[in-house]
Order: sequence, then structure tokens, then C-alpha cells
Amino acid sequence: MRMSHKMLVAVSVAMILSNAAYAGHNKQKDELQSRPQSQPSNNHDYTESIVTRPFVILGDSVTVSPDQIVVQVNGVVCSFCAVGITKNASKLSFVDRSKYTKGVFTDIDNQRVTIAHTPGKQVDFKKIYKALRDGGYDPITIHLNLSGVVAKHGQHFMLADTNVGQAFKLIGISSAKLTSGKRVQIIAKMDAAQIPKQKSEGIWAVVVERLVILP
Repeated sequence: MRMSHKMLVAVSVAMILSNAAYAGHNKQKDELQSRPQSQPSNNHDYTESIVTRPFVILGDSVTVSPDQIVVQVNGVVCSFCAVGITKNASKLSFVDRSKYTKGVFTDIDNQRVTIAHTPGKQVDFKKIYKALRDGGYDPITIHLNLSGVVAKHGQHFMLADTNVGQAFKLIGISSAKLTSGKRVQIIAKMDAAQIPKQKSEGIWAVVVERLVILP
């Protein structure tokens, strides 16, 4: 019998959490603020143990919080474009339509789309990608603010984020600075070009730009 996508994601999350050997930590809502000086590569270690203020600065004018999904896009040149993006993206079930314009804010100058996410609802990145593509725009990068418990799985660390209901493979993390069972908050980016190629197991590869180990 074939398992549904949601069931497969749930199983993946459960396996990661069980391997983390994590117990007794109080859940915290600390958020990050940092300014990356250059674009991260897969071979660079961006692990930082720092105390930060809410939000993370991406570039010069963009912030991302745990209830936001920030998408860098190509093709947004006018207010009419923004209307089309809002029409498509606001229909997604996990969008918090009480924020922005029906849950979507389009920054025309910087070609970025911010989607308000309803905490606890599973984010479907393929639907975000399709909504933008159907509107005639090309998603380039998705920026996320994630938190959860990490677990070592083979050569990579995995993170199960219960806020977006997804499991993530973390790229750019040094095992010398991080061990299984740690609760972390990260700013990460996803290559949107990989989204259509994603298999049904729902484990997404993200490049870590900043990481904080939570107490």
C-alpha cells in the first residue's frame, strides 16, 4: 500500500526526533539577527553560537521570521505583477491571510515575495513554486527561519521543524560544532530549482546561513 505524502513526512519527522535523544528542554522562541557578508557555499561552516535579537537581516532590507517564507524571484517589474502573485499564493492553505495583502507581500524593488505562514500548518514548497510559476514568475531562492532538534543521519544533520511540518537536511554544518540532540534555530536557504525534482519523502535540502544553538 502506498503511503500518502503527509504520512511519509510524519514518519520522517518521527524518525529524526527519535534519533536525536533529546528530552527535557524547554521550547523557546528565540529568533536570529545577523547579516551575511557573502553567499554561503556548501563547503563552508556557518555554525555560530551567538545570542541574537528577533529577525534576521538578509541582504540590506529583508527580514524573515518563523512565520514567514521569503522567496527571491525573477520577473516582478510592476504592481500588476504583485496582484497576480497575491492572487495565486493567497489561495494556499497554509497562508495566513490576515497579514499583508491576503497573506502575501511583494517587494517589487528587490524582487522578493514574503508569504505569511500559519504556524503549525504544513508548508508545501511545491505549491509555492507552482503558484509563482503559474503567475509567470521564476522562483530563485526560498529563505526560511527554522527551529528544532538536530540528529546526525549518515554524513548529514537532519532537522525536524514542527512549525512548518517538514524535515530538512542541513548543508554547511560542521560536526565538530554540533551534535545530535541539540535544539537549534537556523536561517537557511533552499534552491528553488530543486523543488520540482523533490521526491515524495518530503525531506528538503537547505543551506545553512546562520545557526544558533539554543540552551
